Amino acid sequence: MKKLFVFCLLSVFVLSSCKKDDSETPQVKSISVTKINIENVSYFAIISSNNNLKSYNLKSDSDTSAIPLLCVVDSKGEMKKAFFQYDLDGASNAAKDFVENNLFIVPSEIIPIGNDYIWLHNTNYYVTNRDECPEEIKAAISLLQDDCFQYVIRKKDGGIINLEELKNAMPFIYEASSNSYMSNGYISPTENGFYVRESREFSRIITVIDNGSSTPTIEYIWPNDYAINYFVHNNEDYLVAMASPYPLVEDILWQPIVLFPDGRIETILEQENLLLNRKRNGTFVSVDNKFYYIVAYKNQKDESEVVTYRLNCTQNKVELDSIRTQIVPFVYSDIDEAMPRYSENSTIAFMSRNKLITFSSEKEMFETKEISEFQNVTASFPSTDGCIYGYEDNSLNKIYCYNTITEEVSIHTIDKSSISTQFLHYPHPKFDASGNIFVQSGANTQGKGMIVITDINTDTATPIEANAGIVYLVYKL
Repeated sequence: MKKLFVFCLLSVFVLSSCKKDDSETPQVKSISVTKINIENVSYFAIISSNNNLKSYNLKSDSDTSAIPLLCVVDSKGEMKKAFFQYDLDGASNAAKDFVENNLFIVPSEIIPIGNDYIWLHNTNYYVTNRDECPEEIKAAISLLQDDCFQYVIRKKDGGIINLEELKNAMPFIYEASSNSYMSNGYISPTENGFYVRESREFSRIITVIDNGSSTPTIEYIWPNDYAINYFVHNNEDYLVAMASPYPLVEDILWQPIVLFPDGRIETILEQENLLLNRKRNGTFVSVDNKFYYIVAYKNQKDESEVVTYRLNCTQNKVELDSIRTQIVPFVYSDIDEAMPRYSENSTIAFMSRNKLITFSSEKEMFETKEISEFQNVTASFPSTDGCIYGYEDNSLNKIYCYNTITEEVSIHTIDKSSISTQFLHYPHPKFDASGNIFVQSGANTQGKGMIVITDINTDTATPIEANAGIVYLVYKL
């Protein structure tokens, strides 16, 4: 009887212990990213892994054939997985190790915001080795995988700013395949943050204020009775946009509009049919802290004709003056593609074959000048540093530079002696104006994925083997 009593007592103790352990198993409700290590990082790169995670010192399983990777490239050209820090309050060490080794943050685009921030646009989470995932974080990881996030990197410390509040109001990124330019001022830097144009449905302007934490201060500064096509931020005195009364009608006419800090809005009525006709191409630009609205079209003689308007803004008056009509040797699309988006005092300057087309804010007109050194240049690209870069062939051994400020032409000779392997076929270079780099991505003579980054600032070419993967985006930090 005594033995039976002891056995029952032990059984109750064991069962109670098991029940207690189950109840104390930590359940992590959320996983939040707080920081990214950008020390000694020269570039970000997004690659497709092609089942080759092991070559990046990462674990692999049968479900990783299509997983993309956000990698970093150091000054020596070595590539490895980007390292993020997470907040996993209450998680076990096993759970923390799993997150570090198996959770992947991958944006669809990497977009510069001025000089201080980097937007990881449309970021998704991927996870490998799901069968080994600790029970305590399965629910939290599922929540991450079921959503899309907007993160901004604070460059001075690698801190992550979470735009969770704006996830349903994110702007449509024009030409998202290129991180060189942001079209139409959808994003514009401010002194302590940036402006964002909201989605097309609402089209308000949002101010994101960096307060030093991961959760920024959000302010909606544009009323709901206007829809915004695009905006140009100039200074703290006012904000200029192309807008239309909301809700929109079928035949939309966008008109210049000025928003002042006190909330006052000044609209500019259409002065002539040419100005705001949707069937004609126009763009708003800021040149030397002056606003211009430029309309380009084919006239009845099949000539390219440009009308330039000046926007005059003061605290008490907003006017739009027609100042010049010109016949020009280019079409509107050249203007739109040539504008650097993050230059404080953008200069409209681009090459059409060997002809340089610039807009002079002093004369307030377009001027054409022939640059003999660009006679054999195959393609040319304007940069945010006030220069135009061009090359003769895809090997990029020689790059031409025209400085729009000094009006001098220089030649960059690129040393490629350190590159032991070459491309099987030289791919078409893509130019990133925010970093002044040419990027070529393809296969090398051994059939492996290869990328070469030609840096104009250092006149060097950095080869990176992507093993069995393919690099499809590079961003210079």
